[in-house]
Amino acid sequence: MVVQFMVKNVLSFKEEAILDMTAIHAYKEHECNLINYGTKEKLLKVAAIYGANASGKSNLYMAMTYFQRIILESLNNVDDEADTAIRKYYVPFSFEREKENSEFQMIVILGEFEYK
Repeated sequence: MVVQFMVKNVLSFKEEAILDMTAIHAYKEHECNLINYGTKEKLLKVAAIYGANASGKSNLYMAMTYFQRIILESLNNVDDEADTAIRKYYVPFSFEREKENSEFQMIVILGEFEYK
């Protein structure tokens, strides 16, 4: 279960952007839509991302896809001359002259353990 996804300096996200699936404590209605993993915080089963045109909704999805591809393909490219997944999916913030490193971070719960 994805708890949180953070992206920075990728596509249209220059600053840190976070998708957080943690439910707020004031959320009392429809508790059937929450997941309790035995921690003090409950997680949302589903989230909706909405906003104006060109506000980054698709880019958030693409950033998650790039993150997934980097992880899955990085094990395949061990040859020094091969184009690595990191280079292949490196798409920094478009309107910045000096290129900085992109950052991805995901927190997931698998079984009883939380991974970051």
